[in-house]
Amino acid sequence: MIGVVLSIIISAPPVPHFEGPRQMECPPTEWAIMAGQIADVDPYFLMAVVMTESRGKPTAEGDCRDGKCHSFGMWQMNVGTCKGLYPRCKKKDLFDPHFSSVMAGLLWRYLIKKVGRENAAVAYNCGQRCKKNKKWFSHTKVTRAYFRRYDDMIQNEHCYEESL
Repeated sequence: MIGVVLSIIISAPPVPHFEGPRQMECPPTEWAIMAGQIADVDPYFLMAVVMTESRGKPTAEGDCRDGKCHSFGMWQMNVGTCKGLYPRCKKKDLFDPHFSSVMAGLLWRYLIKKVGRENAAVAYNCGQRCKKNKKWFSHTKVTRAYFRRYDDMIQNEHCYEESL
């Protein structure tokens, strides 16, 4: 029984709470603090998400197939998701780090409320594609990278640029 519980915790760690600024070698960025305060998520975890998704580039375009890209900006959010949070959202808005960080904070807050801290990172990464028969898949490769990068930043007190 204990082995099952431990394997669940290890395979799906919860998204860490916002604990306020820490005394680390490099402070979190302004956009990570803003999104973290909105969502009650550790800004270092959100920095790890951004570094995994876009390497911190506000002009990143990803998830391109059929000649079209579907996710934009440093948070790699798609326009449909953004419109669900703010109906007047446009593609160009997702390239603005401040606007997209507010939208990401709202999205993380929504996901934590909707699916819980344990599943929020998976839901952020792949949405409903990762849910079958009312159960969430274990973390995907990208989602595991969020937590690996976060652990590396926290344990080794590396700056996020060093974790690329």
